[in-house]
Parts: sequence; C-alpha cells; structure tokens
Amino acid sequence: MSYSEETSKKIKRSLIKFKPIINEIAQSIVDKEINDIVQCKKISSPEDISKILKPYITELSLLTESKNNINNNDVGFTELAEITFKEEILRTLIVNLRRELGDLYIEMTHKEKNDKMFKQSNTIKVSIFKHLKEILFH
Repeated sequence: MSYSEETSKKIKRSLIKFKPIINEIAQSIVDKEINDIVQCKKISSPEDISKILKPYITELSLLTESKNNINNNDVGFTELAEITFKEEILRTLIVNLRRELGDLYIEMTHKEKNDKMFKQSNTIKVSIFKHLKEILFH
C-alpha cells in the first residue's frame, strides 16, 4: 500500500461514526434488489445468488485494487476517505444482500417442497377415495 497505515486507521476510526448511515444505504439498496428479484426472477440454486452478487463483488475488487494502487502524492485525505466509504458501503451491501438472498432461496425452496407435498397429498387422497368407492359401491 502506498498510503500510510496511520492514515488508513484514522479513516477507519472516522468511518465508525457513519456506520448507521452506511447500513441504511446498503439496506435500501438490498430492499430494492430483493423486490426486483421477487417480481421478475426466481432463485432456484446457489449459482443464481452468485450471479446476482457478482457485479457488486467485481466493483468492490476494482475499488480495493485502485485504493491499493494510490500514491500518497496523488491523492488527498478526502479522496482516500471517499474511496474507503464506498468500499465499506459495498462490503455491507454484499453481506446484507447475501444474507437476504439466502433467506429468500430457503423460503422459495421450502415453498416448492410444500407445494409438491400438497400435490402428492391431494393425489393420495383422490386415490384413497377412488379405492374406497370401488370397495363400497362394487
């Protein structure tokens, strides 16, 4: 890293004050993303979750790479703080989105299983009634 460790620590300490704001920003993005997914997509496998997270993870890695390539003479404290702030928002966003998508995947999986069991249960009921009819009326 080109910038000093002291500067980095100072920025991270300052960032703690903004953690509620970061969480709020990330959660609003997560809520919007989840609403879009519920309306138009179906999560049927963990690979679907990876596809949804991929752009955010790519953006975070590019941001981290650019932060690591910064030269102290080229960037000021404000610019470095801004990059660190964006980085923290992306990290929080990825963690929250992964958790929400995992919950949504589990919910959808359970719903599918319940639907299958309900259909099987109805099929079994129909066949039982059919057999009872045959026994009683024939």
